[in-house]
Parts: sequence; C-alpha cells; structure tokens
Amino acid sequence: METALGGKGYSAFGDTFAELASLTHRCDNGDVHARGHRAAPLLAHRGNDRILRGKAMFRRITIALLALLGWNLAAPWPAGAQWQALGLSGRQVNRLHLRSGHLYACTTDGLHRLSLAESDSFWTSIGFAGQSVLDLVDLSSSGLLAAKALTGAPGDTVSLFRSMDGGTSWEPFQNGFGAGTGISGHQARRLLAMAGTPGVLLATSGRIEKSVDDGLSWYPVVQAAVLNAIAQSPANPDIVWAGGETLIFAPYVLKSINAGETWSQFDLFAGGDNAVDAIACHQTDSNSVYLGMEGRVMKTEDGGESWSTVTSPDPSMYTFGMAIRPALPLEIYAAGASYTPDPRGVVLHQSLNGGLSWRAISYPAYAGYGVYDLLLRAGAVEEIYVATWNGVFRYGETPVDALAAQATDRASLQCRPNPFGRSVTFEFALPRTEAVLLQITDIRGRTVARLLETVLGAGPHSVAWDARAFGSGIYFLRFQSGTHVETTRVLHLR
Repeated sequence: METALGGKGYSAFGDTFAELASLTHRCDNGDVHARGHRAAPLLAHRGNDRILRGKAMFRRITIALLALLGWNLAAPWPAGAQWQALGLSGRQVNRLHLRSGHLYACTTDGLHRLSLAESDSFWTSIGFAGQSVLDLVDLSSSGLLAAKALTGAPGDTVSLFRSMDGGTSWEPFQNGFGAGTGISGHQARRLLAMAGTPGVLLATSGRIEKSVDDGLSWYPVVQAAVLNAIAQSPANPDIVWAGGETLIFAPYVLKSINAGETWSQFDLFAGGDNAVDAIACHQTDSNSVYLGMEGRVMKTEDGGESWSTVTSPDPSMYTFGMAIRPALPLEIYAAGASYTPDPRGVVLHQSLNGGLSWRAISYPAYAGYGVYDLLLRAGAVEEIYVATWNGVFRYGETPVDALAAQATDRASLQCRPNPFGRSVTFEFALPRTEAVLLQITDIRGRTVARLLETVLGAGPHSVAWDARAFGSGIYFLRFQSGTHVETTRVLHLR
C-alpha cells in the first residue's frame, strides 16, 4: 500500500503478506546482520542465531496469518491518541532528528528528510545511499554534521561529514576525530550539539571527544569502552551523561558537570551482562535521570550517587529509545527491540508514575525487530516519532495535563521520590497566574516548614524540601493555588 507520506516507492505500512515474506527471506538469509550496528549486536550478542532466526520467522508468519484473519493486535489507545505510519518501510531507521520543520531519518540506506508542514510531502533522499548513517546534529553555522558507519573497506576511514546546504551536498569533515587510534576509533557513533553553547560538540567512539569550533578540530576528554548513548541535561546545560558497557559486558554511566571537559564514572549493578542503551534526563531536576537498558530501566534521584531499578517496560526488550515530556505532569516514554518481532506491531511504553508501572500502546503494523530511537516533539498535541527496523511511525497524544485542564481546570501536583531520604521535590503546574501556598505539617498537624507563599505564573514549577533536620515519619504537604486545596502524604525515611 502506497501513501503520499510514504513517498514514491516507499510502502507506508509494511504489513502485507508479500512484504512480510520478503523481509523474512532477507532476515533468514542473514541480511539482518548487515543492516547496521543495531541489529547485529542484538542478534549475535547471545544464543544460537539459527534458532533465533527460526523463532523470528515463526513469529512473523503468525503476525501475517493473524492479519489475514482480521485480528486486531493493538492495545486500546488513550483518549486523544492517534498513530500514523510515515513511510521508509523496508529500511532500518537508526536515529531521528528535527530541524526547521523537517524530520530527518538516519537509516541503513542513507539519510532521508520529510517536511512536517505539508500533509502530502514525500521523503527525500539527501545522501549516503546504500550506506548506514548513525546520527545527525545541527551545527551553529547552520550546517549539519552526520556520522556515517565505516564499512571496514580499505580507505574507508572518514565517519564525519558536513553539509552547509541542508543536505544537498556533503563534504568529509573528520578533522582529526579519532586521531591516534585504530580505524575503529575513527567511527563516531553518537553526536551531541550542546544547547546553550554554540559550536560545542561531543562525539563518542571508544572514547568521548569534544569540539569547541563546530567540528573544525577535536580533542579527547575521556577514554571509555563501548558508548551507546549521550545526553545533555535540560535542567542544567553543563551536565552531560553518557553510557554503555565495559569490555566484560558490565553497564556503566559517565557524568560531566562542566560541559564534557571532565567525567566521573558510575558502575551499575544489573545482575549480570547488561548495557546502557538510552538516557532520558528530567526536564527540571538535574539530579533525576533514567537509563534504558536490557530488560530494565534504572534511575537516579541524587545525581548518580545511587541507582535503582524501576519496573521494566518489557523484560525481553533492549530499551534503545527513551523520552521525557518537557512539562508536568511527568510522562516517560520507552521503546526498544528484541530477538523476535512483537506480534502487537509497533509498541510504545508509557509511564505516568516515574517508571513504577508502564502501559503498552501499540499499532498493528510490522516493525521488524522493534524500535531503535524515540523523538518527542512537544506541543498542543504531543508527538512521539518512532524509528523502527521497518520505517518511521508517529504517535500523537493530547497531553494528560491538557485533558485534565479541559475537564477540571485545576493545578496538578506530584511529589517525588516518595518515600524519600534526604529531600523530596514537589512539582506542580498552574493553569493561570495564582497565589500559591506550600507548607509541611507533621502527623500532629503542626506546621514544620513553609516552603512557598507567593504569586506564580502559569506553567510548571518545582520546590524541594530538605528534610535532613527532621525525623523519620509521615508528613503532609498542604498545597493551595487560588481556591484549589490539596493535601498529599509523604514518607520520610532517614
């Protein structure tokens, strides 16, 4: 089936029996191992590949038969939600990037661009046809910097390329990245353009390198093993997180508090072989970070001093994509890939309580081995762009707070963590400018702390309570905004 969004020759859905058979044939002949850096480690990391491919084929045939019989494999969608297939079927999409109203897709068959402003637009190929592109970022000089996968062929030593005309033409732009290392060290896997500091870039290989002149030169800042993810904290632009696995397959995370100049390492205990594959930073709390891993999500509430495992969205999933919405109330999205296709199709996991529980939101279209990246675009309708083994999909949802405001027009309040140790953060969003009162009382009703008593504007706010001077026990937060009054219980454990 063809659609305008899919473009000429791009099937938008990829759920017909003929395409399933074609994809199955390619997979079972081992082509999946050549489809980029994502699929190969996923399948070759553990187990017998022949058995895994057999299971994958069986599961794909099951999907096709259920589709022919008219079974609907999708879970119920939340109110105000809508899915859409955007095309690039038959291509593994490694990363997504937004720029000036266009969506860019880094795939195993080059770089592609789609205009989001026009409903009848087509994907346009803008370079690297037949080659795998791993990442893409904006340069402060209005250019683009792409990381291409090295093939191992003689003379293929340039991974970084620059375009100054929106992708019409590209020039090699390695400029010393990976200098002093072997060929594998020339491979840039993840790119990060530092928000708030024009011209500053970070890139990962077997180490992290930094550029302060828009990629004209690079210097190493920390040696590492395998690095799969890097992210900047929106709450504190000087804080950067990176993560991956050691050479003995143990997960770890790196943290910089000075824009990538120096780093601290935190080793994670995950009960055996694991890796950090995705990082999502809280929008207003620089101490709160979530890590997407193999079969689990881990988080810290104290800037990395301690880490805990929250309920996994899917124990069999490699969590390659995570995103946190940039406004309260807190919503976390996670998605990933596994050894066999999910019979539900494209699956997105959503948590409304800080990762303690998840709900699966699925779309019955063939996604191959699953999801490799998520990109959240905030607005009146929250859009999550989903990069899969078989094209790009878009999930749109009216934010929970907007739906609540339509129904009740009240402020929203969250307390986290709860129970808590040293401190607890109270987060709330106001529908309009109002007088706000926040005070803490003990179990006897005595006011022990007055945190806030002022007029605040509409939008998200947060206040922290440092309770180290108070004893363990139950406390109550009284929250008043305008005529709305709410009392929340919190448990302090010293």
